[in-house]
Amino acid sequence: MANQSGIDDRNKLESNLKSDYSNEVYHTSIMEQYKLYAEILDQHHNRFMNTIKFFISIQFIFLSGFLIIIKKEVVMGIFGIIMLLLSGIFICAIWLMISKSHYKLTTAKHETLEEMETYLPLKPFFHEWHEKLKSGNNYINMRTVLFALPVVMSIIYISLAMVAIYG
Repeated sequence: MANQSGIDDRNKLESNLKSDYSNEVYHTSIMEQYKLYAEILDQHHNRFMNTIKFFISIQFIFLSGFLIIIKKEVVMGIFGIIMLLLSGIFICAIWLMISKSHYKLTTAKHETLEEMETYLPLKPFFHEWHEKLKSGNNYINMRTVLFALPVVMSIIYISLAMVAIYG
C-alpha cells in the first residue's frame, strides 16, 4: 500500500504489512522475533562480559610488571619502563574503544526492542529504562563505569611508571 509519496505504510522496523499475514501468524511471529532478539541481546552482554574479563586479566599482568620493577626484583631501564607504560595505555585505549562500540550497539539493540514492544501488550524494556532507572537518583549508567575503568587504569600506570623511574 503505497501512499502518494511512494512510501508504504510500514514503519522502519516492519518488513511486511500486517495484512500479509493471518492475525494469529502475525502476532506469533512478532512474539517469536521479540524473544529471539532479547536472547541475542543477552548473548551480546555475555560476550562483552568475557571481553571485560580478558582486559582485566591483562591489567593484572601489567600491574604485576610494574610492581616487580618497583620492588627492584627486575632491573629495567627508563626505556623499558616507558615501553611498559605505553603498552599498558595502548591496551587501555583499545579497551575503551571496544567499550564504546559495545555501548553503542547495546543502545541500538535496546531501542530496537523498545520499537518491537509497540506491537506487544507489555513494554518491559521501555518501562525498566524510562520509568524505573531514569527516575532513580542512585542509578549509575554502566557507560560511566565502562568508560572510566580504562582511564583509571591508565592513570594508575602513569603513577606506577613515575614511582618506578623516580622512586
